[in-house]
Amino acid sequence: MLNPRDIETAVLAAINAPPLNVYCKNFKVWESEFADEGALDRFAGTFPVCFVYWGGFRREEAYPQQRYWDNSRVSVIVADKNLRGIDQAKNNAGGAYDLIKDVDGLLQGNNLGGIVEPLTGIGATPLRINKSMAVYGLDYEVKVLNPQ
Repeated sequence: MLNPRDIETAVLAAINAPPLNVYCKNFKVWESEFADEGALDRFAGTFPVCFVYWGGFRREEAYPQQRYWDNSRVSVIVADKNLRGIDQAKNNAGGAYDLIKDVDGLLQGNNLGGIVEPLTGIGATPLRINKSMAVYGLDYEVKVLNPQ
């Protein structure tokens, strides 16, 4: 199994690239920043932002008695002031929808420099949407074939 920190670091490096890093300057590993309601509101001044965290794994046998797949899940939490980037119109990018589109474009099928099988997107889920922010979680499957 790959070290979870290695997966998080590789995903951070993959998303901190154009076109996303042209308008998003905050890329971090999740450290429970949104642990309470007030914490989320305090982050609004740093939007847009992308957080990455490893979400666990399950092991599956690939070939009897020879190898197994480590199937991990990694999530990217994206947050911005709104859904459609109205405030960022002058930059021609922004809003949670653009963050989702650009993160997915950078991760879907990416093998993170050859350390994993190409990533597969599982889905995007709204976590919080209100008048001051739009927060979504994007989940990806990370597969590694290991000797037993």
